[in-house]
Amino acid sequence: MISTFTSNDTANNPLVAFLMKTDNERLRAPVPLDALRAKAKSTMASGFHTFRYEENPDILHESQLELFCDLIDFMWEKTALTTADADRVDMRLTLSKDQLVKPLHLKIFSVLDSSLESKYISSNLLVKFQTLFQQVNSVGPNSSGGYKVALRATRGPTNSCIDFHCDGGYATSTSQIPLNPPTEYEGGQICFFVNDQLHFVPRPQGSLVQHPPSVLHGVTQVTEGMRKSLFVVDISNGLGENGVVNLTDDDVTSFSAHRAVVAGRKRKRIVDLTN
Repeated sequence: MISTFTSNDTANNPLVAFLMKTDNERLRAPVPLDALRAKAKSTMASGFHTFRYEENPDILHESQLELFCDLIDFMWEKTALTTADADRVDMRLTLSKDQLVKPLHLKIFSVLDSSLESKYISSNLLVKFQTLFQQVNSVGPNSSGGYKVALRATRGPTNSCIDFHCDGGYATSTSQIPLNPPTEYEGGQICFFVNDQLHFVPRPQGSLVQHPPSVLHGVTQVTEGMRKSLFVVDISNGLGENGVVNLTDDDVTSFSAHRAVVAGRKRKRIVDLTN
């Protein structure tokens, strides 16, 4: 599953204590190498696998990044009153391939397509996501498993982190694209322990990080703001126990209407300013 922000035992777990530090505190703190080595051994992390980071993969256009962020904000507010966890800090939103091709495409993405270069048009999104899924070295082009897309929002302060771990048997491939700029939140840094070194990966908007399940990784606590991401993961990935929202076609219709209202208000403000 996509791991959740639930670890906060700083007294008994040196790795959690390290991940719970603020970004500034962590710069001055020693890396707990002995604990990381022990964790890598206990989780049977592979010594032959690593992660892949690309700053400018050119997968999503700025307008598409903004659209996914707007969808996250809309669904966060829409589900806020019905969720069982009134103090939730994390939401995972599932998108099916059919939704990307049909309702989202027909009602929303196709409107953007007319202003985009051909490489960004929405009909190519599934091909791009399929390619990302197969790029990870544990997945071959003839893999019997499929992928799905999930959007994630994590709001600080989480008061917890994602402890170092390797993904389970449900996972063969994970790709993550940050949807919003890091200036909108603090913390939430993903890090990988590879070749006896701890690597913190930058999160510029629209960048890409990929890894197979056997790479030891963790995520620092989010101390403020909202961190938004798009994941391409195995279809068998459960996304966590709580906080999972399944997007419906009715949600897409409501979101489309919401965007139309917001766009109308923006046009009115522009007209008012020019008069």
